[in-house]
Amino acid sequence: MANCDRESVYLQLPQQIKSNVLVEGNTVLPGFVKKRYINGIRELNVRGTDVFVITWPKSGTTWMQHMVVQIIRGEEQGDDQHLFRKWIFLEHSINVQDTDSEGQYTLSEGQDSTDPRLFKTHLVPRLLPRQLTEKTPKQIFVARNPKDAAVSFFHFCNINKALPNYAGWDEFLDQFCKGLLPHGDWFEHNIYWWERRNETNVLFIKYEDMKKDLRASVLEVSQFLAKSLTDEQLDNICENVTFNNMRKNPNVNPDSEGGLGTNWKKSNANHLTFLRKGIVGDWKNWFTVTQSEKFDELSRQKLAGTGLSFTFE
Repeated sequence: MANCDRESVYLQLPQQIKSNVLVEGNTVLPGFVKKRYINGIRELNVRGTDVFVITWPKSGTTWMQHMVVQIIRGEEQGDDQHLFRKWIFLEHSINVQDTDSEGQYTLSEGQDSTDPRLFKTHLVPRLLPRQLTEKTPKQIFVARNPKDAAVSFFHFCNINKALPNYAGWDEFLDQFCKGLLPHGDWFEHNIYWWERRNETNVLFIKYEDMKKDLRASVLEVSQFLAKSLTDEQLDNICENVTFNNMRKNPNVNPDSEGGLGTNWKKSNANHLTFLRKGIVGDWKNWFTVTQSEKFDELSRQKLAGTGLSFTFE
């Protein structure tokens, strides 16, 4: 996490992105996060039945969202509601009913009546609802190795109008290493949730482990959510949440969701898509040897003494 105040953060940002971000304290947020909602998010009335999927961007968020819905609700025949409509994106104003001139944070009609309520968020820990540590909602943090997460987020910034433009990979990586990308410092996110991994209502799960053994991961998540699955249900979920099947499913692939499909900076004819590759090790196509070595040293310093490690291929 960058050790500086709001003004110092702005000075370190590339000039061309300053108009498309919000700086809260020393954390950079996407421009779609409304400053007037931040305190309301902190004071959100959390229920013990809520489920939160929390990630640094492009770390398997949609994958986990689809898995959780399948486990909790099963396959609903005739259900044509897009996956994203089943979840409340905590910091996105699309889910907020702004009924107050002061910007009161109130969930939109219908969002507050579901049970369990399903939340997804990329907010850094200090901006999350206070009651996450006071009550016992289920909190799932998906961690992805920082090199692949960085590469995937770089591509996402290239295509999504809601995110800033970077001059290139070198500039983007420099901002990552300073902890100044939208949604905050990767290390702050991951170390915080790793330190909470032994709490009974927190599940810390790695993207790479999900790729290595999807069936075991589905079982782990279902047990965490206290949902029993038959062998048939387990087989169906494993099939439904594969990368290729999610990409082909118009009710899951964000490319097909209204708003996102028209929110790309470039045409999908250029093969730019929300669900891009979904692999481990793509970072090797982007990091130079020197960049990789410097990044490894930064990671060693940041993660020293935590016991947190990752698979990179």
